Amino acid sequence: MIPARSRRSQTDRPVLAAASRRPANALSRAELSGSERPGDERPGSERPGGKRRGTGRREARQGFIFALPFLIGFAIFYFVPIVVTLYLSFTEFNILQSPKWIGLENYTRAFGDERFYKSLGTTFYLTFIGVPIGLGFGLATAMILNLRRMPARGFARALAYVPAIIPVVVTAYLFRWILNGRHGLLNTVLGWFGISAPNWLLDPTWMRPAVILISLWAVGGTTVIYLAALRSVPTDLYEAAELDGCGPVRRFIHVTWPSILPVTVFQLIVGLLANLQAFDVPYLLGSGDFNMTIGGPGETWLTYAIYIYHVAFGYFRMGYAAALAWLLFLIALVLTVIILRLTREVDNAE
Repeated sequence: MIPARSRRSQTDRPVLAAASRRPANALSRAELSGSERPGDERPGSERPGGKRRGTGRREARQGFIFALPFLIGFAIFYFVPIVVTLYLSFTEFNILQSPKWIGLENYTRAFGDERFYKSLGTTFYLTFIGVPIGLGFGLATAMILNLRRMPARGFARALAYVPAIIPVVVTAYLFRWILNGRHGLLNTVLGWFGISAPNWLLDPTWMRPAVILISLWAVGGTTVIYLAALRSVPTDLYEAAELDGCGPVRRFIHVTWPSILPVTVFQLIVGLLANLQAFDVPYLLGSGDFNMTIGGPGETWLTYAIYIYHVAFGYFRMGYAAALAWLLFLIALVLTVIILRLTREVDNAE
């Protein structure tokens, strides 16, 4: 007689063999009827997608918390003043009294103001003449500093950037001595060669070119950006141009200039915005004792930003000054859009 345990083991062998042949992902009917069904989650388990979404939300929340101090500062010191100046531009406000709504009167008054056109002309002169000269000078300096055989190239690059970190007040008063008509360093050097030097700070013909000349002193930032752009131009393009028989001028026109054109557009817009707000150097050059005068002789240095400052803090006409500021913003916006459109058309043409 076969023992009961042996008979049970013999009858269980087909069942075990069938279970071993069953796929690993197959579930029995008993398992399906239990708590572990497809779609059910075990206690303590998390879906990978939900975990990733939770991590993303937590990181976004943490990033917002870290950016919150900047956002608060931007809202208080930038956004709110912008909205307030927009409102004040439609009012008559002199700080001592409450703003009085006058509509577009401040804007119409600007178009009949002679000093508005005079300051705008000086600003346009410094912008449309000074910015191209500054970009050309910075590019030429960068190309010289990019020469491989230039001696002490690293020291020369550092030296070219030093004037850009000197405070503007120091630069302005330094050039008040250099450009002095009687005892200035520049006129003294020109006199050695028998050149009759002009009176840079008193002759209206040379006063605005003097400001452009001073701006070339701090062209180090433009030079550094151009130098980085020149070093990023692939050398393979220059080698291919040389094989095609291109000289230095043609290599610059067909290789260098297209490669640095985006950087040039960027610097053009930055220089445009900076010169439209030109204030410090013309103001310091034209200021007399206790800064009681503005614009120098004949108000030749009266830029748009100086005029806004004089209207706001000289006459306390805050509403009119706010309107002038918004007109400057519109002018800068239009010029920027024109530059971007022209650049896009050039890219499409190429």
